[in-house]
Amino acid sequence: MCNRIPLDHTDLELFTDGAFTRDQCRRLLSFYERYQESNWIFFLNLRERWHRENPDITFPGLCANVHPLTGEFRPQEEQLLWGWGDGRALGIWPEYLVHNRVPEKQIRLHVDLDTIVEVDLKSSLEEYCRTISDGLIARQEKNGRFIPFVADYRTNLGVGKDGSQQTTPGISEIFAVNGFVQHALQFSDRGALHVGLEMLREVVDAIEMDTFYLGPGGPGPAVGVHGPRMLMLGAFGEILKTLDCTEAGKLDFDNRIRDDLVSCALPFIDYILGNHYRDSPPAFWEYSDRRGAAPRHRMLVG
Repeated sequence: MCNRIPLDHTDLELFTDGAFTRDQCRRLLSFYERYQESNWIFFLNLRERWHRENPDITFPGLCANVHPLTGEFRPQEEQLLWGWGDGRALGIWPEYLVHNRVPEKQIRLHVDLDTIVEVDLKSSLEEYCRTISDGLIARQEKNGRFIPFVADYRTNLGVGKDGSQQTTPGISEIFAVNGFVQHALQFSDRGALHVGLEMLREVVDAIEMDTFYLGPGGPGPAVGVHGPRMLMLGAFGEILKTLDCTEAGKLDFDNRIRDDLVSCALPFIDYILGNHYRDSPPAFWEYSDRRGAAPRHRMLVG
């Protein structure tokens, strides 16, 4: 039995005052810290259980296939590696490590009803990040330089047409770009940095040439949508923030990397504002027609 998220109701914070006071701000930050820590423990617990139950198999991912209500593993035959999920975790967790927001403390993992192990939270999360990075790189090498939306954990190969037929960068690659660079900044991993920056250029090219892969069930190439550019802008922002908080020279970074990111980001911003937004009356939309205007059958968000 694993610890479920969301938190128990006794751990929640109830704000009754209308004003956002300094004390309420402290309470809110404290709640977020507790919630994030419980999130890490949840995934570390799943990983520990997986390795105990499968001693001969290294699971290079989030152990994402759990029942959403019980928190228990789905049957073995249903287990899959999720490319976008691993990329998001690798983009988020190292950022906490870079900012020294993961405490060095002993935590208890409930492997089963009879087994509890104590591990260090920070070092365990660092090890998990390395596992995810190595797993994503292995999947990329096995699948024609792309990261499948879902893959078989035993072979790293894409599962079904949604994995095996991908021929251009897609959502998984956007999340992985941020993940690889964040991981490289935290662990001085030049291999991950090379993969991440190379993938970044491929993603940008695919978006600009309208060949971006929208994922399983998507309508084909990402023509007339702002989503890929919006997601990529988020990745640019996260990388730039971490670069500003990383010691100079940790990986011999120089201003050219920052300049390259900004030079890629600015045209994306111009595209979105020029094709998916109007200021009078204010409206913002996902899909545009060939003239850069919102199709009449699409609902506008004001």
